[in-house]
Amino acid sequence: MIRATLLDRLVLQPNRDPLEAEGAERIELPLGPKRSAQLWVRRVSGPRAAADARPIVVLKYPGTSGRAEQAGPQPLSLWPDRSGIVAAVNPPGYGRAAGRATLRDGRRLVDAVAAETARRWPDALVLVWGNSLGSLRTLDHASRHPVDGISLRNPPPLERLIERGAERRGGRWLAGWLLAGLGPEWHSLALAERVKVPALVIQSERDSIVPKPLQDELLARLAGPQRRLLLAGADHADPIPEAAWPELQSLLAWWLASCEQASSEQASCDRSS
Repeated sequence: MIRATLLDRLVLQPNRDPLEAEGAERIELPLGPKRSAQLWVRRVSGPRAAADARPIVVLKYPGTSGRAEQAGPQPLSLWPDRSGIVAAVNPPGYGRAAGRATLRDGRRLVDAVAAETARRWPDALVLVWGNSLGSLRTLDHASRHPVDGISLRNPPPLERLIERGAERRGGRWLAGWLLAGLGPEWHSLALAERVKVPALVIQSERDSIVPKPLQDELLARLAGPQRRLLLAGADHADPIPEAAWPELQSLLAWWLASCEQASSEQASCDRSS
């Protein structure tokens, strides 16, 4: 219990500040006695979207201090000929999601999100979008549930960050003790090796929280195709500068096309098996 509590305090930064989520629908996901997660759902319809185009669901896992209520309509709003859903996740302890924030129910959370997605939007193209710590929930989701693509922004190899921090404070024994309490859903390097879908990656060149070389170690483990956008001179939480948007638009076009192709190929394999 002490180790789990210490890990939670080291990694998570929950808050329950009241936030408006105008135009979004809240869906409660029960996780157990007095525990729940939330999906905040926004419907996005492109001005040129065809009625028969396959809908897209973008699942967003925010970072360690992020909130689902603040999630925007991107990237779906950047595809004017498509429509669908952007659904962002509040884990327990964030916003009005019941229960204390903890790393220990990471898989239960992801399983609940995946089940709700399959139930509500069974025919949609499913893209999972993770920011910082949310990238690890994205990898866990994609490694165990059907998805068509992922996007990672400044993904942290959590085990490496814990090792570095613990060794500075108490030596290798402390690092080993903490890592022994980390569930498999947070071992990013092993998760990445099991993810084969197309990946769009956004990296901050001067990330002071998750240094780029550590991100690169994780990204090298991904088993599927990937393309990266490097934000020159940016720190971890800096916004995407206006100068980078043309390249991002190009990468988003590649990502969507690659995800649709991979989804079609998987469907063909499923029909023939």
